[in-house]
Amino acid sequence: GAYSPLSQPGPGLGPRVIADGDHVVLKRGEVFKAVHVQRKRKIIFEKQWFYLDNAIGQRFGATFEVSSGGVLQPVKAKMEESGKEMNKAGIDNRNIVDDGKSQKLSRDDIEALKEQGLKGQDIVQHLIENSTTFRDKTGFAQEKYIQKKKKKYEAIITILKPTARIMAMMYHSREPGKICFLRYDTLAQMLSLGNIHAGCKVIVAETCAGLVLGAVMERLGGFGSVVHMYPGNMPARTATDNFGFPKLFYDHL
Repeated sequence: GAYSPLSQPGPGLGPRVIADGDHVVLKRGEVFKAVHVQRKRKIIFEKQWFYLDNAIGQRFGATFEVSSGGVLQPVKAKMEESGKEMNKAGIDNRNIVDDGKSQKLSRDDIEALKEQGLKGQDIVQHLIENSTTFRDKTGFAQEKYIQKKKKKYEAIITILKPTARIMAMMYHSREPGKICFLRYDTLAQMLSLGNIHAGCKVIVAETCAGLVLGAVMERLGGFGSVVHMYPGNMPARTATDNFGFPKLFYDHL
């Protein structure tokens, strides 16, 4: 069968699971990174290191939390908001002095909690319980505090199958100059106006690290042919490679 970015299969395999050797996109918050899955390979993403071994065999789109030792633990349900203390909020923040002394836990204490293998959610709860000013903050300030601490201590990572939209979003947010500042909605218009579909013959001339080429190859789904025109002696296809297309797709390039 043809490659479909909607159901995220490999050709003829149905919905895919993450396999050793796959190309994937990591997502944390609104930050993306393309990586190659390899067992026992240390990945560094947003100042957090971990291994992807536990992700192998899981479905694309699965969410994980980084636990001690860089081990990924699947997150099965939506994590509950930290801190039941939010029911007790102050009227305003006028009496709160931000002098850095309101938190009883020291940096060493927090590191010790991490070493014990506590999840980010539990660390955030400890921070709330040991904050002398949390109850005096307004509800809005409490929520802001919790979100700030969650962003810092909860390493929640989603593993996605590379698609033209995800790749375009990743490059536009991380290295927009490499793709000539091409937005994913503009890329979608180019593909639609060019009537790119399986079975057609396409010439692609671009200097966008192979992003446009990859988007065209995704649309062709292994059917048809594409000619890549590029300046210089060697094509720049970093983005194309990050799609992780099967060899079948390159047979038509």
